[in-house]
Amino acid sequence: MWNLVYGNFEHLLSIPFSLVIGGVLITYYLKYRIKALFYWGIAWFFSAFENIFEILGIGDAVILGYTAFAMLIYYGMVTYITKHDLQENIPPIYVPLALIAFPVYTISLRVLGIPVDWHFVEMITIGLAGFYVMGSGVIFIDLKNNLGKNALFLGLSLIAYGLFYMVMRPIALIAEPINNMIEILEVTAPVLSAYFMLKLAISREFLFFKGKVRVKVQLKPGTRFVSSEEYNEIKEELKDFPVLAFVRNLNVPEAWRKYFITNTQGKDTISPTNLPYMLELANKYLREGREKGIRGVVVIDCLEYLVVYNNFETIVRFLSTLRDFALINDGVVVIALDEKSWKKKEMAILKRILG
Repeated sequence: MWNLVYGNFEHLLSIPFSLVIGGVLITYYLKYRIKALFYWGIAWFFSAFENIFEILGIGDAVILGYTAFAMLIYYGMVTYITKHDLQENIPPIYVPLALIAFPVYTISLRVLGIPVDWHFVEMITIGLAGFYVMGSGVIFIDLKNNLGKNALFLGLSLIAYGLFYMVMRPIALIAEPINNMIEILEVTAPVLSAYFMLKLAISREFLFFKGKVRVKVQLKPGTRFVSSEEYNEIKEELKDFPVLAFVRNLNVPEAWRKYFITNTQGKDTISPTNLPYMLELANKYLREGREKGIRGVVVIDCLEYLVVYNNFETIVRFLSTLRDFALINDGVVVIALDEKSWKKKEMAILKRILG
């Protein structure tokens, strides 16, 4: 029994750790509905299963655990940066599916009774898994200017973890003396990777009300159109309130959480065609406010700009959904516009639907 524990210490340590990480990530997914957290959480569950199967000596299951972990880490990364309009030239989201083709093929050969060199298969599989994990890390580092230091640290930790899979683990199969160093890397790299995954995913847009909010919103719940003069008054009235603002004019109070609506990629920018993401942010912001007893305020100063990239019917549906979010969560949506720039029929429809 002692030999079993001593010989598999790092695996026994990794099992509860991976399960806890997976559970935390899934819990945050259920709370914030960030799909990347779901994929990363399931990835850590596969990591736990892989360690269990390695202790039991079920080699085929170990291979599938390796590949599933790497595939889901990559899949979550692509899902996250695609959703946030952070990078255009990323490999297609289905690319990691090719990762699992090799182990499935070799397992099939074993089932058919065709001899397969197990160590060769394991090293190739581990190398491919490490390649995808390292690739995810490189992409996150490339996005550090958009996502901040959390992306940088996550990228570095994923590269370290991928390096473990791609280089160090295969070497350990033939070089026993370096096992101590391998075990240290096997424990520390996933700890750091999981920590920065969680920190990055929940830090950008889902902690809107971080401190105590001292300003009380006097605006009534629902949606309202305001003129430029009224908009300036609201900016002054709510200059110390964490308003969620989708804007073209960046001259807003420092306390506001602003997102610049543009086709240019950058930090806290959103494409004018990415209305679903704007709705997701608004819904989570208003819901968080309601849960904390705060009346959230969402501001849009660029409705005319959004119409250029979306047809009028799409904008109506967008605003109608936004209005529902505000009413359900006792929040306010403020839309600054010049009524003279709209056709009378369009303005009448907007007022009727949103009134």
